[in-house]
Amino acid sequence: MSGYPDDPRGEALAAHLAALPDFLRRCAGLLGDRIVAGARLRCVEQAAARSAHIRETAAEAARRLPESRAAALAALAGSAAAACEDFRAALAALRPVAGVLGPERLAGQLVAVEGIVDPVADLLDEVHAEVAEVGAALDAAGAAVGAGSRAHAYAMLAGRMEPVPVRDAVEAAIQRVVAFWRERDVVPLAVDTPLEVAVAPSNAITAEIAFDVGAPYTANRAPYVLRVPDLSDLSGPGGGERARLRREYLNDPMLEVIAVHDTFVGHYEAALRGPSALRTCVRWSAGFPEGWSHYAEEPAVEQGLAGDRPLVRVAQLNAALECAVRCLVYLAIHVGQWSFMQAAEQAASSCLWPPDRALREVVMTTSSLSSAMYTLGKCASGSGGGCCARMPRRADYVTSMSGSWTAGTRRCPPFGSTNVTSSRGRRRRADVARRESVRPGRHRPP
Repeated sequence: MSGYPDDPRGEALAAHLAALPDFLRRCAGLLGDRIVAGARLRCVEQAAARSAHIRETAAEAARRLPESRAAALAALAGSAAAACEDFRAALAALRPVAGVLGPERLAGQLVAVEGIVDPVADLLDEVHAEVAEVGAALDAAGAAVGAGSRAHAYAMLAGRMEPVPVRDAVEAAIQRVVAFWRERDVVPLAVDTPLEVAVAPSNAITAEIAFDVGAPYTANRAPYVLRVPDLSDLSGPGGGERARLRREYLNDPMLEVIAVHDTFVGHYEAALRGPSALRTCVRWSAGFPEGWSHYAEEPAVEQGLAGDRPLVRVAQLNAALECAVRCLVYLAIHVGQWSFMQAAEQAASSCLWPPDRALREVVMTTSSLSSAMYTLGKCASGSGGGCCARMPRRADYVTSMSGSWTAGTRRCPPFGSTNVTSSRGRRRRADVARRESVRPGRHRPP
């Protein structure tokens, strides 16, 4: 909102707030009487978050206004926030349903949304193997730093925090990651639009990437903004929960992984490869952006990011295991291999989540294909068998995305299909084909 009140975005904000109550009332009338359980939970939480965000954004803008205009904006924000709360109540009143797709509809969804044409049974085998392999690697990395168990390794992560605000810790991690990539000279770092690290709305509990940008073709583009939560107030209400979140999710080794995933060479680096008129005209899919950013964590560690800080390797594998487990949960429930409770038990066993978190993760994940695409997209981005050697080629692919959505060695949906099979999966299929070929009545291959 720089330049406000002269900035036309101020008028746009007021118009948006004025229109929101009627829009949400009309949306509430279209909800029906049921909703997928995970979508219900997510939408209820988002509606509450939007209400708080509206009030905070309007209060920030009002500080730059004359008193009379500030009062008018506050009234609009109050009505819009109240409308979000009413919409939240309407969502909460809906009857939750499982929303299990079944094998055929799941396969159709993967093709239509992400362009994945691999048989679902093959994907399941691949992700089962991914969970086992990442879990074994995590245990080995934990043992290398003296952890006697996975729980001990997690405790070591939670104990590694500098006594500084999350925002300062993230900025320091980004600086280290930038210096690391420039020293390695593996991928080019071109920063045309600056990145700012800002505190997220007070209700946010995770480090989320959020880009607030000006129009893509303006001469002076607004910075991208990485929003992180403010968990510094540990003495007030909810202080214990904020301290737990800081220890478990935003400890220093994990912030290093977040810096790679969300900035260099993940989301921020990919976003810098614009603007592109074509990219703004095709539908969004999670496979490439989340898959690439998740994949980027692996070569960062293999190139030496965790060289003198081995807990960063533990954090990276912890993140990879959780992503793989979510992917497995999504596939296994929708094909009918697991029930919700079976999935929660498996997730709790693999990730050491407490039962309430495991069940919440399962319910939320099952309603969101994007949750599965971190791991499936990572496979498409080059994971499996010498991923570091393939990094420059994939970096060129990111660069080429600014010119054409279809550039690169694989065509992305909706124009083509994404083969998500890693080299390990291809080897497994080749082994199966070999066994099939030597059954009685068949010729042994040369």
